[in-house]
Amino acid sequence: IISLFYTGIFESIKVFIYIGIVLLLRRYKKFQQQHGNYKMLSRGIYRMTVSAAVSSLGGWLIFLFLFAYHCYEWTTGTRAISFTYYALILRFLVAFNNMIMPWVMLVTFKSVR
Repeated sequence: IISLFYTGIFESIKVFIYIGIVLLLRRYKKFQQQHGNYKMLSRGIYRMTVSAAVSSLGGWLIFLFLFAYHCYEWTTGTRAISFTYYALILRFLVAFNNMIMPWVMLVTFKSVR
């Protein structure tokens, strides 16, 4: 349960970092509009921020599954699903988490292709 708490904090911090990147980019826009490279720079930063947010989707899914499972178990005192299905769902979510990063990189960045 303690690791679930730390995972939730870590995933929340990542979301705040993504929001901070976008807000700092808007602030940077005011200073760099007189230069011609802002459009290319902002497109790259937005693309990288979106790809990082999509890549962290797997961690969020694992966190939400574990949170829902443990909350149900804590409130009702019974298991929501058997251990076999629990392990199967958790393995699927971990595989999705490991698989999503390379695909996001392939779709987002031309130099990786």
